[in-house]
Amino acid sequence: MTHKTWLITGAGRGLGAQLAQTVLAAGDNVVVTARDSEAARAAFTAHTDRLSIYVPFMARPSLQLKVSALTWRAI
Repeated sequence: MTHKTWLITGAGRGLGAQLAQTVLAAGDNVVVTARDSEAARAAFTAHTDRLSIYVPFMARPSLQLKVSALTWRAI
């Protein structure tokens, strides 16, 4: 049996988390993105051997402020 690998965004909670849990329960692999790594880890307690969690660096508020300041600086 061939297992698929899914990329699911917004999987830290809500619909994204539910979809990822359903896919994991079906036996497929999942890569999820979430803004909050702790919420994402808490959402997934089973099938963690087939799960990868990615938190984009822009999801961290301190980095958002720094990037925003760089973006809006007058040249």
